[in-house]
Amino acid sequence: MVWQTAIRIDYTIFVLFLIKMEHIDKNTYLSDPKRYEIVSGEVNGAPLCPYGNKYRWVVIDNKTKEFVRLSHTAFKIAKNKSYE
Repeated sequence: MVWQTAIRIDYTIFVLFLIKMEHIDKNTYLSDPKRYEIVSGEVNGAPLCPYGNKYRWVVIDNKTKEFVRLSHTAFKIAKNKSYE
C-alpha cells in the first residue's frame, strides 16, 4: 500500500538522520560545555527534521564545526546556562 510505503520511507529517513548526527550525553557535555552552542534552526546548513521541517534550535560542536544532538538532560542544562 502507498501509505505503508510512505511510513517506511519516513522511518528510513528518520533513522538515517539519527545515524548521521553525533549524540552527546550529559557527561560528555559537562566535560566541556563551552564546546557546544545552541543556535537557531534558521542558520545556514542547519539540519532539517526527518519530516523536512526546520528545528527551532540546533546544537553546534565548536571543535568539529558540525551539528550534534544533545541528550534531553544535556540540552536542558545547556539551555539554562544560556540564560545565566
